[in-house]
Amino acid sequence: MIKLSTNKFGAINLDEKFLKELITKIILDSIDSALFSKLYLEIKKNNLKKVEVFFKKNNSITSIEESNIHNQIQFVLTMHFGLFNSLIVFSYES
Repeated sequence: MIKLSTNKFGAINLDEKFLKELITKIILDSIDSALFSKLYLEIKKNNLKKVEVFFKKNNSITSIEESNIHNQIQFVLTMHFGLFNSLIVFSYES
């Protein structure tokens, strides 16, 4: 669980599985599913630290597509969930 906010009445948490499905949908809306490999979320102390997107080695993703995916993920994290300062990394499997 990722903690979104806390007050004296309790905390609002986000399910990791839901966030993975949402980010995967964003990625697959932008590129072909054959190019996408996997998604890793690094969560420490109920805070999202890093989103790592793995692509297959031989792919044709342009820097513009990569930038668009980055911006869409960042928008969803900040505007919908209030998660700031999460690192978004793109890795290419070897």
